[in-house]
Amino acid sequence: MKGALGGAVVEHRRAMEESLGTSVDVSVALVSYFVHVNRQLHQPKVIELKIFEETRASAYKDELTGLHNFRFFQGYLGWEVKRCERHGGSFAIAMGDLDNFKDFNDRFGHEAGNEALREVGRVIAECGRAEDVAIRYGGEEFVLLMPATTKEDARIVIERVRQAVNDLEFPDAELNRVLTISLGIADFPAAAVSVEDLIRCADRAMYIAKARGKNQVQLYGANRRAHPRLYIDVAGELRLFKEESLSFSTVDVSERGLRFVVPQSLALDAVVEFSLSLPEHDGPISAYGRVIRVDEISDDLYEIAVTILKIDPRDFERLTKYLRTQTPEGPNEFEPF
Repeated sequence: MKGALGGAVVEHRRAMEESLGTSVDVSVALVSYFVHVNRQLHQPKVIELKIFEETRASAYKDELTGLHNFRFFQGYLGWEVKRCERHGGSFAIAMGDLDNFKDFNDRFGHEAGNEALREVGRVIAECGRAEDVAIRYGGEEFVLLMPATTKEDARIVIERVRQAVNDLEFPDAELNRVLTISLGIADFPAAAVSVEDLIRCADRAMYIAKARGKNQVQLYGANRRAHPRLYIDVAGELRLFKEESLSFSTVDVSERGLRFVVPQSLALDAVVEFSLSLPEHDGPISAYGRVIRVDEISDDLYEIAVTILKIDPRDFERLTKYLRTQTPEGPNEFEPF
């Protein structure tokens, strides 16, 4: 401490030592000064900094497994969504639920059940990568949050988790090969653009895994062939590298791609930037896509199919909401972009 405040605390410490006839720690003098002299503190609580940090950390830890708890998950998931909204990118979450765990507890007892939960928590943390975050969601449910990961890449990690749980070995040999886990994966922003919807999608995929026989991994949306196309006419603009813009109207649009007609051919696999002017929306939505099909309609017209590679989560949400309010003008197709 420097200046007048430091001097006042030092003087107060000297007065306390004279009055008490013993040495006084500076931290004690500091608290006493702000309570009795400066009077800025009322009913202060003194706690060792290390203990304080450990206590604060324990509020976000699951006592049984040592993993992060539901309280931590709520805050961290919201932060990850905001980070992706600001800077782009994606992440995946996997929700897992132990199969027939009530029967496991009834058969082997709650102590064995607690030991099983501890072991499952351990293997989930070990199977995840350094950047992944393992959470005990509650009861026999677990979550692994995987930053900067698509659901396809997440599946590799989660299959490793599933196999490790299946292969767990316990001191009591009777418990071995009894425990299994069903897991569902959803990714942001492809599956959902809000915290609540993302959890719901992962949860739904997990219950599909259970319905299909348990002890397996399901990706959200894998049971659907593709996003349905809607035959709607939306004005757009295509921007090519070092070339002029091309205006177009869509033939059909889905959440993951679109078809449109333009007066020149485009190269297959070319990456293009485009915008769509959605009716009754403020400002166009913009995205990057890859050309996956080129069909010549006539000498000067080409039908182009583009799959979306990158889109701002807020624009994706606007596109999704708009499509869900539309009635198809033609037959729904389930042909992937």
